[in-house]
Amino acid sequence: MSSQVTSLIGEVEPLLKDVQNGGLVKEVELLTKVLNEAMIDVKALNESVLTPDNRELLQQSVSTLTKTLKNIEVILWKIFSRYNCFVNIFLKTFMQQMFLQSISGDVSNITGDATTRHNLKHLIEALTRLLGK
Repeated sequence: MSSQVTSLIGEVEPLLKDVQNGGLVKEVELLTKVLNEAMIDVKALNESVLTPDNRELLQQSVSTLTKTLKNIEVILWKIFSRYNCFVNIFLKTFMQQMFLQSISGDVSNITGDATTRHNLKHLIEALTRLLGK
């Protein structure tokens, strides 16, 4: 324990001498002066850049950007809706064709008569159009 205390005193002693000689105080004063000058520069920059006119222009730009993004959202929603509608129509038509082919195959197995198959197919297509309306 005493070796740790001796080591700690050895580390602190140069700092205490520096404080007594005024070196550390001078460095803190210099650092404070530099920070104060930096704050003055930042304040001047803020006043020159964020003028009332520039603030108004920034507000207008943000407002325009917001409106533009909302318009893009509306356009994308319309495109998606049309695409979704197209996909639904395509799937419905595809499923109807698969259903018709399945029925045609079943009728073909039962009857073997091409005219009967053809008439049944037209009947099913007509019913599908009627139900689709």
